[in-house]
Amino acid sequence: MNIRSPFAGYPTTKVTTDKDGKTAFTVSPRYLTPRRAQVLFWATNIAAIALTYYGIVFMAAQSGASGWAWFAVFVLPWLLRPFMWQVFAAFAAKRKTIHLSEKTLTVRGLLGGVTFDRTMQHKFSALAHDKAEAERAGHELQIRKAAQRGQIIGKRAIYGKSFHITFEYPGQRNDLMDVYGPKDAAAIVGRLQACDAWLNAQASGEGFATRAQDQWKKQPGDIPG
Repeated sequence: MNIRSPFAGYPTTKVTTDKDGKTAFTVSPRYLTPRRAQVLFWATNIAAIALTYYGIVFMAAQSGASGWAWFAVFVLPWLLRPFMWQVFAAFAAKRKTIHLSEKTLTVRGLLGGVTFDRTMQHKFSALAHDKAEAERAGHELQIRKAAQRGQIIGKRAIYGKSFHITFEYPGQRNDLMDVYGPKDAAAIVGRLQACDAWLNAQASGEGFATRAQDQWKKQPGDIPG
């Protein structure tokens, strides 16, 4: 029976061990930023409109098209929007590489990297996005103005569903990434906290095993595994 590693799943996490038996982690999340999520919502709407348009052109050239076929032309593209979103998101997702060892935290992106001293007091957090409140206030204003005109509108929250993943020194906040979606943000910060806790325990000599064989210390005469 294969036991699932606590570091399996999202985000992708590589566990390594150096020659001294010290464990380190490389966490590589793929995620949408708020700005990319906003662009994707526009892109999926445009794609659905384009499919509808070409469907109408195609059906207009046919003779004797059924009512169900016309119904599909107008409805199917919008039913496919969640699928299109997933496809677009797979291409638009941003990637960040975070390496954690006992002494350092290194964050790498396309434009370079930065290293922090992990031995100092610190913590990982998921904070509500700085623009969330302004977005909410703006939406409320637009909804009130629409109501005065007798209209009912809905506004999609982007920053309201986005979070800053931070590495905090005492009195210093360092934003590692901006993540759209509470599920992804929770998974990323949870994984970083889990790796951090493991390394803290290892540094204090109270490390725990990630594999069954790690629970047994090597003894003289052991057969190499």
